[in-house]
Amino acid sequence: MKQFLLKWLPHNGHLYNFCKSYVEKHDGDCNGDMETNGELRVMRQYLPGCSVVFDVGAHTGEWSRLALQIKPDLVIHCFEPARDNFDHLIRNVSSPNVTCNPFGLSSERGERPLFIYRSAPGLHSLYQRRGLEDGWGLKTPQETETVKLDTLEDYCAERKIDRIDFLKVDVEGHELEVFKGGRSLFEDGRIGMIQFEYGGCNIDSRVLLRDIFEFFEELNYSFFKILPDRLKPFRRYDQRLENFKYQNWILISNRSETLPTEPDPPEAIEPEKSLMERSRLVAREAALVDDLRSEIRIMPEPKAATDTAAEVAWVGNRMKLRKCILEKDPREFLTWDVVTGSMFVGNRAYIDNELAYLMQRPDWKNVWEGVIQEDPVGDPKPFKRNKGSSGNRIHQAYHLARFEEATGQPISRFPLVVEFGGGYGSLCRIIHKLGFQGRYFIFDLPEFTALQKYYLGSLAMELIEARDFFAGRRGILCTSDPKLLGSMAASEAQTGLFVATWSLSETAPAFREQIMTLPAINATGAYLIAYQSEFEGIDNTHFFGAWRKSKPGIRWVQCEIAHMPGNYYLFGHNVLS
Repeated sequence: MKQFLLKWLPHNGHLYNFCKSYVEKHDGDCNGDMETNGELRVMRQYLPGCSVVFDVGAHTGEWSRLALQIKPDLVIHCFEPARDNFDHLIRNVSSPNVTCNPFGLSSERGERPLFIYRSAPGLHSLYQRRGLEDGWGLKTPQETETVKLDTLEDYCAERKIDRIDFLKVDVEGHELEVFKGGRSLFEDGRIGMIQFEYGGCNIDSRVLLRDIFEFFEELNYSFFKILPDRLKPFRRYDQRLENFKYQNWILISNRSETLPTEPDPPEAIEPEKSLMERSRLVAREAALVDDLRSEIRIMPEPKAATDTAAEVAWVGNRMKLRKCILEKDPREFLTWDVVTGSMFVGNRAYIDNELAYLMQRPDWKNVWEGVIQEDPVGDPKPFKRNKGSSGNRIHQAYHLARFEEATGQPISRFPLVVEFGGGYGSLCRIIHKLGFQGRYFIFDLPEFTALQKYYLGSLAMELIEARDFFAGRRGILCTSDPKLLGSMAASEAQTGLFVATWSLSETAPAFREQIMTLPAINATGAYLIAYQSEFEGIDNTHFFGAWRKSKPGIRWVQCEIAHMPGNYYLFGHNVLS
């Protein structure tokens, strides 16, 4: 297809300029807008976890102002040697936590002439830049002012600064010299992250991107190019990177806990044969992210209908999730606190017990070993004892295995599953991996329903509309509409499995009692429920005990989860089924 298009597309200047602009936008090149080139996204992602930040080449304080908006208690050290710029800097950045230094940084202490662009003060440089007349309308500068330079090592030693969490360097081609002046800090792992600029100024300083890669070669840092929507890892230098187009890079210490995980080993630059496949994947990812954010934007803001602690807590979680979806990268949603705190079990100690149980089952090799293999969507944290899985995947597989053991009912036999509170959709994914081929109904809060559609859609699972679901079509319906939950007939519910792992026990009592009389729950043929004995003042032991007694036609198995004291399983199935 590519060769066909190249052969038949006309030579057209407008088409060339459009394609060139699109490629630059995609690759994060030639875009100085921090809101759209990925810089602001990186700041929002990493600065909240920082304490000490250096802004080297602070200009008039734009970057530092944004940093303080993201985390007001940051300790920032600004360096700006140009006199006019420094005067603006101290006026623009007013905080007791900010130290403004009227000098620059380099590989050694001293003084040097700084070439001045009066009409473009952001381009002041220690190098006389040439060739900007046509592209920028700027003549080769002749005016200079003498500036003082210090080194990272000396500055930190004199001020007893032990660690720099985030080092931002924008010094118009002088970045490598700044790094040389702090080599011992990099060697000792005392600098967590480094963001630097690369571009046309490197032609004038005669410093290649290759030189920076080589400088950090033995210093235990990983390179990532900042793209508009993500960080792209590069394990090694490639000559095709050397394009001298304006762009931003970030280096992250391999000792750092913030180092992004890589689902698949990256290549320096993707092989030509995979570009079309990758482009299709990126387009699909972008469409799913757009759909998710669009759905969030049109939702009414959540409000608590009652003042119960349970409902207030979930409204808070909903607001946090909305903010994350709109401001962070949804492709990394399993790293967000609001998700890991309520929907994703990581490397908890009790997961070892659950994995051991699964591994001792006779069907471990044929069934569960494959079922617990994790998907890369959302960037899940691998489990320490099984890197191909996650704590969450093992935890949910354990629930299903215990249900099958207690009831003798294989999950795959049910033609219908109704799940109340589906998290981000992971249990639905596991049940399908067990061979389920029927209709799957997930009822949840609106924000979580949107996230479920994103997750399951990213896995190319069959999402269907309500009209298709109730017409009998196989697939997954994710909804927050209680009317749809209430429209399910008792006759079809009787063949199904109802699942609620801790969701019912965390639901406000009034709403809980209302929905549990619906046929989708009350008339179902089997139950897989997990609950904690008490939640925000609600006595769940009493509630589920009374509810169990009201359904004598169900053969119940209730047991405390041994490795999770105070938490219980409630399994059941119709004695006639």
